[in-house]
Amino acid sequence: MARNVLLALTGLLCLLEAAIADETVLSNGDRLTGTVVSMGDGHLVVHSPYAGEISIAWQDIATLRTDQSVQILLDDETMLHGLLLSAGTGRVRIRAPGIGKTEAIDLMRIAYINPPLEVIGRSVTVSGIVNLGFMGTTGNSDTMQLHGDFESVFRSRTTRYTLGGEINHESESGRNTVANWQAYTKYDAFLTPEWYLFVNLGFERDRFKDINLRANLGPGSGYYVWKSERRNLALEGGFNYVNEDLIADQDQYYAAGRWSVEADYFVYRRLAQFFHRHVGLVALESAGNVTIRSKTGFRLPFTDHLSTTLQVDVDWDSKPSTGTKSTDTRYIVKVGYLW
Repeated sequence: MARNVLLALTGLLCLLEAAIADETVLSNGDRLTGTVVSMGDGHLVVHSPYAGEISIAWQDIATLRTDQSVQILLDDETMLHGLLLSAGTGRVRIRAPGIGKTEAIDLMRIAYINPPLEVIGRSVTVSGIVNLGFMGTTGNSDTMQLHGDFESVFRSRTTRYTLGGEINHESESGRNTVANWQAYTKYDAFLTPEWYLFVNLGFERDRFKDINLRANLGPGSGYYVWKSERRNLALEGGFNYVNEDLIADQDQYYAAGRWSVEADYFVYRRLAQFFHRHVGLVALESAGNVTIRSKTGFRLPFTDHLSTTLQVDVDWDSKPSTGTKSTDTRYIVKVGYLW
């Protein structure tokens, strides 16, 4: 008898828990029970007690409801705080203190649920990574290879500031064979979550490519084709003024078209992240004068802040200085700290 009563109470508690839990209904009719954590950049994050955090494309949501108040930012910058109530396919109502229930709101009008502080203009987030790679040999040959790079990003709701740099050094039997560095900065102003305008500034020195100092500066525009925690793809186009102070050859000054591709994608259930980034410049007065710098590889995170990266860098110059080759390729293994 006592056992039957216990089973009945357990079942009742389960039903009550399900009744008060947040519920998300997908376009295919599936229902997901779990706490609505946030929505932004086109993805809803739900925490399920049996599957952890689940990311769902916002376009695949039919409707949803919450049993606790959430912050909602609409596409017209209106901020509301209250419960989400289902109002049929593709719509919700918001029960907000002081105003009761709102009219039915199209899901596509919701820009964020529980937006981060930088989105509502109350904070700036800082993220970045520092990497270091080293390899050396002794014995029949004495070699040393050193690579270091860093990048830091300061992001608010409508702006992003990036600062980065890289250094490479190699020697063999006490003689330098590689010595170069670069530094760059970029300012982005977002017109929409996808579209942005930017200004970039970069410096580079490579004594073995006859470059005493190369500087480039210019504006442009970029667009995110994909933008989410799992995958990103940004395309950019613009113009740069290039100033090349060469060691042996005659210095060059020219206007150039600039393009870039930046992509990353988590694979194998976030066990590894593939990334590719390249920036190209083509002289406007001479279409045959092209330079491309690319980085491609896999980043393997093994803690929240530490990672190992396998990377291939390719630098190509269609018109290298006299006595230098057009292509430099580096194979890099490095350990990084992320924040």
